[in-house]
Amino acid sequence: MRRASINVIRFARALQNIAFSPIQEQMTFWRRFQRLFFTKYRHLTKHVYLQAHDLVEHVGLYLSDANKYPHELSGGMRRRVAIAQALIMKPRVLLMDEPFGALDENTRTEMQEILPDEWKRHQLTIIFVTHDVKEALYLGTRVIGLSQHWVDGQGKKGAGAKIVADLNLSQPFGFTPESKTAAIKYTPIFTELIDKVRRNVLNPEPVLKPSDFMIDQ
Repeated sequence: MRRASINVIRFARALQNIAFSPIQEQMTFWRRFQRLFFTKYRHLTKHVYLQAHDLVEHVGLYLSDANKYPHELSGGMRRRVAIAQALIMKPRVLLMDEPFGALDENTRTEMQEILPDEWKRHQLTIIFVTHDVKEALYLGTRVIGLSQHWVDGQGKKGAGAKIVADLNLSQPFGFTPESKTAAIKYTPIFTELIDKVRRNVLNPEPVLKPSDFMIDQ
């Protein structure tokens, strides 16, 4: 599993940060020795930097941004670099824990539109953690909701979170041609589903048994 987090080298440029992990991973002791003579090391770094250049554009950055230092990048640009850092390692599973939470609304929308393209391009499993119901339903192929508002068989309020919603979306909203216009977020079917999930997961009033919640059998 690869975690998409912002682990940057402060005095390295964006492209160098993206290329750092795969170069280090392939640098055995013998290759570190060869580095002194710039033989196979040069070929390795060239190959990795070509991949990094490709990812820079795919995550929505300009090639001119590749030569910027972390302090010269906005929050959204740093998030794009972090995603590229994870994708270049070719993970089978990518963990994204509240990756867009600190971004402004416009940047967050842009990142939400990029992610489905990268998911399809790299064919990987993404575990995406978010408190935003709209974001979860827009990006998810399967949406699992955790809530503290539930009771057990004796009517006693449960302690801790429990799965109270498990939705398999046969046609994920964020993966349709219409999703790029963001208009799909305002369609009746999308807004109705948001209301249902909010009532089940977030609303403390309808305290139900887990079997009463939105869980696919």
